[in-house]
Amino acid sequence: MDREILSLSIQWKIAEIVKLLALCLLVGYLFYDALWGSMFVLPFGLLLWRVDRNKAITMKKEKIMEEFKDFIILLSGNLNAGYSLENAFVQSHAEFVNAKEESIIGTKLGHMVNGINCNKNIEDMLLAFGENIDISEVIDFAELIKAAKRYGGNMIKLIKQTAINFSEKHQVEMEIKTMISAKKLEGRIMLIAPLAIVLYMRMTNGEYMRILYETGMGRMVMTICFGIVVVAGMLIEKIINIEV
Repeated sequence: MDREILSLSIQWKIAEIVKLLALCLLVGYLFYDALWGSMFVLPFGLLLWRVDRNKAITMKKEKIMEEFKDFIILLSGNLNAGYSLENAFVQSHAEFVNAKEESIIGTKLGHMVNGINCNKNIEDMLLAFGENIDISEVIDFAELIKAAKRYGGNMIKLIKQTAINFSEKHQVEMEIKTMISAKKLEGRIMLIAPLAIVLYMRMTNGEYMRILYETGMGRMVMTICFGIVVVAGMLIEKIINIEV
């Protein structure tokens, strides 16, 4: 059930299918001037689907981490107020739900509160949650609580420092995104530019471009050009994909 948090909506899937079909038709028209060309580039459309899906899931994970950071700050404050870890968790969940009515992890935190009422360990529930959705920060936080309980560490200080670390990491991520946002736009323009040039030439001088669509050598040249565009897109995504 934890993985359902990362599932994408039907609206996203429909919009993505429409976008990919339109892109395949456009590429088939520009590079092959035939419907079969769209079928030829369909596998690349499926690859793009996977890339977009991973991006959407990554954005959801970032949203989960942002919400989890806010929850940890609430938890730290309630621990400072004198609550035990379990009572602080329950109180923090109530405050979190009131502050964020449409949160992603609100329901899951509610399940953990129910688990606390059934005498389950918070660290075990957090560890299972972090492993299921593959977010290392949640896993590390669960391990931190487990170690503090086992060896008698200062729980309040550790959780407070964790909240500070999460905030600092989030700030660094925002700064990096701001710095590379212009480069991402440049990369998108560089990918669109070849398509725009071919479209312009087809619309203004179709006879000049006809040899590229009616001869074997011309189709080979257009296939090579399309391959270059695909490779360039993959390189751009790799360059601008910076992990903190």
